[in-house]
Amino acid sequence: MWETTYLHVLTGEDAVFDWISGTSLRPTRAALPDELWQRFAAELRQRLRVAYPIRAGRVILPFRRIFAVVAVTC
Repeated sequence: MWETTYLHVLTGEDAVFDWISGTSLRPTRAALPDELWQRFAAELRQRLRVAYPIRAGRVILPFRRIFAVVAVTC
């Protein structure tokens, strides 16, 4: 096993929100009615901007991955 952290360089005011919208936010979006989703998304955008500020026109998003290799012998 090993762990790697990729540093994604993103641009835009809501770069992290846009990036996670295509993956991890999909189940949340599907589960919420439109009105609640809009409120949730607005709050999340605000929090992500604070957690991942734009610096020099870019946002650096650390993305941790854990890998495992398994060997099967018979």
